[in-house]
Amino acid sequence: AIAIAGVLPEPRERAFRLGFDLNGRALVELRLGRPGKALDLVQEALDLAERDLPPGEHPIHRMVLLANRAQLAVALGRPEEALENLDTVIGIDPGYPDYYIDRGNLLHRLGRSQEAIADYETAMRVGPPFPEPYYNRAELRFSAGDHQGALTDLDHALELDPEFVDGLANRAGLLAALGEYGRARTDAEAGLRIDPLNPYLLCALGQIEMAQGRTERARAAFDRAIELSPALMAAWA
Repeated sequence: AIAIAGVLPEPRERAFRLGFDLNGRALVELRLGRPGKALDLVQEALDLAERDLPPGEHPIHRMVLLANRAQLAVALGRPEEALENLDTVIGIDPGYPDYYIDRGNLLHRLGRSQEAIADYETAMRVGPPFPEPYYNRAELRFSAGDHQGALTDLDHALELDPEFVDGLANRAGLLAALGEYGRARTDAEAGLRIDPLNPYLLCALGQIEMAQGRTERARAAFDRAIELSPALMAAWA
């Protein structure tokens, strides 16, 4: 596809179609674990758009390329560069919720919690109801000690998607920490029916079993969690 698009005679058509195919190749390179090569391809596509497309033409194409460049910058350990790209992307289309979530996640990693929450709340406002921004805000609320606020967000995330496994794992752990072991067990077991090999759910189940005095079952759950995820610190603890 790149070979064919590269010989199209009309520069505007070539820039768009070749850029599209270079971006597709970049996604493959990323999946193969070569983010540097992927970034080169995305940058080539952006350079084509800048050189051969009139200003304002194909804004969605440019937006997708910039968003992918942001993802690759994160993968390469350049978060500030990624943040600049996401700022530009959101400026192109302020009504698209996914990029607010991406930027919120990046701001969270950079320790800018209030800005991250603002992005998650914007995603809630401008997009259709879906669980991710509530789930992400719950993590920040939990980290700040607002356990009830975190629980409210997780409740809403799971109301939107009752089979959201990460939400079930986090709510199970939070309920266990709050001493609500019956509700916590319901969440852990519901999640494990969907994803039997989820180490976070197994860790939450171990916490519940331990709190209720079933030490052998707790040990088995923690052992299995560590087997599946040897770096899971909560299970070791």
